[in-house]
Amino acid sequence: MRNSIYYEGFVLEPITTDMYPLSFDCHDSDINEFFQKDVLDHEKELFTRTYGLYEFNEELEKNSPLVGLISFSNDSVRLKDVNDNLEDVSKEKRHAG
Repeated sequence: MRNSIYYEGFVLEPITTDMYPLSFDCHDSDINEFFQKDVLDHEKELFTRTYGLYEFNEELEKNSPLVGLISFSNDSVRLKDVNDNLEDVSKEKRHAG
């Protein structure tokens, strides 16, 4: 597939509309909803580009089931805005680092 990246038995490739519905559950309802419902709208508006990570079987030239997802944002987050609104982010959604 065009724009796919192959590395050490894995492939990262763009998610396309024909891949929906995704079989994906990370046990976080907000993230699940984003990847199941919001991603395609965000891509149409050019806010994000989303990729799926798969194990790649070279002999069969076929991907495994979906291993992970990542969306790259076409925008920025200003640190000042984050710091000013940090108390609005629930503690369980914050990075522990």
